[in-house]
Amino acid sequence: MTTTSSASWGEWKRRGDKMGVHIREIYAGRWYLRVRHRNIRVTKAVGSKDRAVELKKKLTTALELYGPDAFRVLEEEKERTVRRSEPAVVPTVDEYRKKWLAELEKTDAKKSTRESYSYLMARHVAPAFGKERLDAIDYARLKAWVMAQAGRYSRDTVRLMVAVLRLLLQEAVNEGILATNPVAKLGKFYRSARKVKEKIDPFTIEELHLIESTCRERFPFYSPFILCMARTGMRIGEATALQ
Repeated sequence: MTTTSSASWGEWKRRGDKMGVHIREIYAGRWYLRVRHRNIRVTKAVGSKDRAVELKKKLTTALELYGPDAFRVLEEEKERTVRRSEPAVVPTVDEYRKKWLAELEKTDAKKSTRESYSYLMARHVAPAFGKERLDAIDYARLKAWVMAQAGRYSRDTVRLMVAVLRLLLQEAVNEGILATNPVAKLGKFYRSARKVKEKIDPFTIEELHLIESTCRERFPFYSPFILCMARTGMRIGEATALQ
């Protein structure tokens, strides 16, 4: 509330206003609240007449209970009401996945798991839902997305996409951002997807010797590593795990 100018108060005083809370229609359709309490004189534009009458009742009671502190009490009540009425801001999938992946870095999840989640999110989930708010993703949209992915990728790949999205949205449920997790009962929509069976095409002995000799010449540091895999048949994960 703001203090009126002396001219305004002089005009209102000539109208015979006494101690207390009064309402006035100074301009057509524009109602004002005027307060005279001890040495306090305040005026405030409040809009409609109904609103002015409502505020007059509240302020009259507040002045009786709190005296000069009534204005502070009413302002605090107003701020609380505004905060309650403001809807919570729901993050987008992109915003939330960055937060989720950052928090995942602080857990005991394996590095390979974290990298896999990050890749699946960036490669498959973000392009489809990244700009969407978390609460805008419903079951129907997820079903359509899963069915589309099942036509492009293998069953195992789609299963991992769905799994990582389920984990993300479940964390949003745990934090109270979402009421329920919409990723449920989607398995039947990708189980019929093709299961990729890779046809093994091993190097010939000539190709293997060429790889070994080229590595010795151009990348000598990695030559023992390549030679070890070539002669033992180790998978790359087994070879990198050697101590």
